[in-house]
Amino acid sequence: MEGGRGHSARIRSTLRLKRAETGSTLSHLEGGLSGRRYEADALMGLDPIDQRPLLARYDLARARQTIGCEQMATRRSGRLWRWAELLPVRSQAFIIYLGEGETPLQPARHLGSWLGLTNMSVKRESLNPTGSFKARGMAVAVGRAVELGAKHLVAASAGNAGGALAAYSAAAGVRATVIMPADAPAQNQVEVLATGAGLLLLEGLISDSARLATARCDRVSHRRRHRHRRDVEGVRGAGGVGHDRHPPSAHVLGPGGGLCPHRAGLQRRRSLRETMG
Repeated sequence: MEGGRGHSARIRSTLRLKRAETGSTLSHLEGGLSGRRYEADALMGLDPIDQRPLLARYDLARARQTIGCEQMATRRSGRLWRWAELLPVRSQAFIIYLGEGETPLQPARHLGSWLGLTNMSVKRESLNPTGSFKARGMAVAVGRAVELGAKHLVAASAGNAGGALAAYSAAAGVRATVIMPADAPAQNQVEVLATGAGLLLLEGLISDSARLATARCDRVSHRRRHRHRRDVEGVRGAGGVGHDRHPPSAHVLGPGGGLCPHRAGLQRRRSLRETMG
């Protein structure tokens, strides 16, 4: 009888574990430039070969089983996390959701007419929780880093990324330190401090701040302090905006931060569409 109860308890525990999974199809990490393959569950922020961002790779064949048009039509909440199969966080316990991705497409009829477009909309990313698309990336980056054991996150920023890191770290209950050039906008500095993160101001450029962030992480175990760049994954989600219901004929992106992740997101979504027929 006792053995039976124990067996039932193990089954219930296993079922709870399965229900808690996000369905992520993450398979491995890959150096964005080097192409070197790394273990998916390693706590790594940058490619050790060239210190460039790592890209997460997914089992698209498995993802296609649950990301069809019919399935996606039933997913109405958690806008960014609707695409959990193509995000690296494996357990629902580490999803940090503050409303990121719940941004509307604003019709821009007059601007569209001036540009010769019949149906133009502008994605209002300023309505994300921390005022920019960086909230998307940090929601994923912080959640995944904490899932892998990080206790203190460090990032260099000249503006919006720092505030997003601070906010999502606070929501996750871990420490954060943001290193900014001394001439970074005052409102971004205040945002970092208001959410409880540490702020270091450095006379120099953002590249100098990045070097200092790396140096600070190198002085302690990466299990405790982590300089991450996995925010690429969350920003990729914006690259598929509207594709699940209203595929646009063209995307127009301004040059600057997030351009490469947007492009990667569009490429991944196109690959899914092609293989789904």
